Amino acid sequence: MDGVDVLVSEQAEWIQGPSARSRMKTFFSPSMPGAFALLIELPPGETLDRHEEPLFEIGYILKGSCTCGEGAEFPQGTFVFTPKGSVHGPFRSERGCLLLCVKFDR
Repeated sequence: MDGVDVLVSEQAEWIQGPSARSRMKTFFSPSMPGAFALLIELPPGETLDRHEEPLFEIGYILKGSCTCGEGAEFPQGTFVFTPKGSVHGPFRSERGCLLLCVKFDR
């Protein structure tokens, strides 16, 4: 498939995530510089701190759920669209969750 990059999740290794007990997999496409995807796994009780988003971000809750800020609940199947430069979080998952984030600068 010319011009298409195919990445298999099972072939990527888990690395340290954005919080103490989280882990993530990163996916970069040589044909799409400035864009990448993350799988982020939050174990039960984990929190991601409030932060400024340096890129545009589309998040999708694949499994589990999390709450944001003052308690907005994001169950499995939720999309979250975050504009570049905005501040969001903290995100907390009482039962754990798996989140897909796609980040880009266009």
